[in-house]
Amino acid sequence: MPWEDRLRVCLGISRLMVYLAESPLGSMAVHDFKLSQFVIVDGEIKLADLDDVDDNLPSCSTSSDCGIDMGTDNRVYALCQNGVCSNYRQKSNMAQSYLKFFVFLQLEQPPGMSELIGQLINNTKKSSWSPRQCLQHMQTILDHYQQGRYTNQAHTFDINDTHYQVYHDQNIIEGEDYWCSRTRQLAATCVLSVHDENEAIRMCLRDRQCGAFVLSSERTWTGRYIAHFKKSISKSIQPSKGNTIFVFPT
Repeated sequence: MPWEDRLRVCLGISRLMVYLAESPLGSMAVHDFKLSQFVIVDGEIKLADLDDVDDNLPSCSTSSDCGIDMGTDNRVYALCQNGVCSNYRQKSNMAQSYLKFFVFLQLEQPPGMSELIGQLINNTKKSSWSPRQCLQHMQTILDHYQQGRYTNQAHTFDINDTHYQVYHDQNIIEGEDYWCSRTRQLAATCVLSVHDENEAIRMCLRDRQCGAFVLSSERTWTGRYIAHFKKSISKSIQPSKGNTIFVFPT
């Protein structure tokens, strides 16, 4: 799954955590947090199985009885108050969200996003944030990504630069594809979302395999452009309104 789609899933999980914490029935917990309990509908993640959702709290004598398994011998602890683990539900939901979803935002993250992603990982791993704090931070991550604030704004490129040629309202009929690690498609292609043409140009210039790309009129759920990167293109191009070809010298 592309990083951008994983971000959408994690944003949905953050909203679910807030709903469970503030539901009309009171704070609720998903006790058997399995990926099979969730489905994706039109790109949005939904909790499909409600059998393991309740408001039960474990009994305890001390906070050591309120441990939540984080894997690899790590545990976080809820507070033991009046014989029950009082904040167990929120901490359990947050811990499971980290283990099953948030941790995967570290993989193939866009350059420049590591600080924000690191803050999310560190705080949800320890269950130190409330669901509201987590959702607010997820929204900050989304805002940075949508607005391209993670990119190096010190380097801009003029589309009239002699280092490459630009063909407006054109598309490639034939071109030599190659695979890249963050591609949005399963085939041997390099299809990525970009904030704008400047980001796509920088990406192509830094990739030894890239000799051209098509900036399409297609947009992702965040409003970003889709760029198709190529090793090379043939001389066969065709009119295609809204698409732009960038060709770099070999």
